[in-house]
Amino acid sequence: MACQNPPPLRGTPSLSLPNLPQQGAGAASWPRAVRERAGGTRGGPARGRQRGVYALEWAIIFPVFFMLLYAIISYGLAFLVRESMQFAAEDGARAVLRYQSDRNARLDTARAVVISRLGWLPDALRPTTDTISVNICHVGNAASCAPSLTCGTTIAERCMVQLDFSIAYGSAPLVPGLSLLDMDILNPATLSASASILVDRGGF
Repeated sequence: MACQNPPPLRGTPSLSLPNLPQQGAGAASWPRAVRERAGGTRGGPARGRQRGVYALEWAIIFPVFFMLLYAIISYGLAFLVRESMQFAAEDGARAVLRYQSDRNARLDTARAVVISRLGWLPDALRPTTDTISVNICHVGNAASCAPSLTCGTTIAERCMVQLDFSIAYGSAPLVPGLSLLDMDILNPATLSASASILVDRGGF
């Protein structure tokens, strides 16, 4: 006598599973979830291919992300040096107005103030007294400038102090630049600063 399945318990739904073929040629027609469960894997080769896509995407995005981050750091430090130079130039121009025994002493004091304000820079970037230009110019006439220029009290003879200097930032930047076709694409080659101040009462 053939064995029969016992009747389901009262209140319990019956669950009948289809007779699945053994794993082989007929397994290809199984639903995907059934095939994965029968094979003992979940995802299989598809998951490996997905991991490969992630690696490819990261390889494409990482250089762009790195360049952006490096550019922010490089330009940020370059702006820091430039603003420090401008601050030093303005302090140096104001130092000319301090009382000194003669005009040359005032000009030397201005150069010394600039060098002192930029003392935190590396030696390769720090300006020297020879690279800092301090001139006396007539107001409204930039072509008429000389350290020994005579100033007066009239409008045409009024004078101002003009201080200028530059540093070769590209030769020794705080952060090495990235080269592309023999060009430094992240660091400026030269940084310049200038400041001027009116000489009170036409002379000093």
